[in-house]
Amino acid sequence: MPCVYILQSSKDLAAIRYVGISHHETPDHRLLKHITSARAGSNYAVHQWIRKHISQGHTVTCATVIAGISWEEAYACEKELILELKVSGHNLLNRTDGGLGALGRKVSEETRKKMSDAAKKRPGRKQSKEEKEKRREFMLGFKHSEETKKKLSQMAKGKPGRKHTAETIEKIKAKQTGVKRKPLTQEHKDKLAEASSKHTHSEETRLKMSKSQKGRTFSDKTRRKMSEAAKNRRKT
Repeated sequence: MPCVYILQSSKDLAAIRYVGISHHETPDHRLLKHITSARAGSNYAVHQWIRKHISQGHTVTCATVIAGISWEEAYACEKELILELKVSGHNLLNRTDGGLGALGRKVSEETRKKMSDAAKKRPGRKQSKEEKEKRREFMLGFKHSEETKKKLSQMAKGKPGRKHTAETIEKIKAKQTGVKRKPLTQEHKDKLAEASSKHTHSEETRLKMSKSQKGRTFSDKTRRKMSEAAKNRRKT
């Protein structure tokens, strides 16, 4: 069974520097793997940090945060713990935001091109129905704590949205031009109607939405596009 662990140094035991997942029975086994990789010359940030602290006479320690859980629960716990520690001010050495993907990792344009070329050569992998169902069930059951929700909200406030370049916008337009979506089945429409009927906004949210729309004006071109889109929706 996997476990979630943290790495610290005797130089400052109050500072947590790394969060990881391991299938090893004890934290010492996982720490030994890290130290072996560090001594072998690994360039990962965490291994460079281990080499530096050991050479300075400090002791690197590994402590288990939670054990005896499934891999899905471990991935979720790792992501939440990394987020909470970053918000708390810990200078983590993790290259990603945890979990199954590499969210948060920054790579150079040269590396991006190499990754893209390598991906194009690999045959596509399709998930089985069982894998899709397991992932769906896990995501339906996963919920952030109220404390984490507040931290996520605080981090998102004031963060500029992603803006596409003019070249990317043109590519998206060219790709979407002439693409026709399949008409929705009656079953799909019924599901959408049922989901929509369950969702209600609070009075506070309604007031905010109303306030944000007041005074908003659209150009004639935008009005025409909105009108055409509405007519097309009614046809389906």
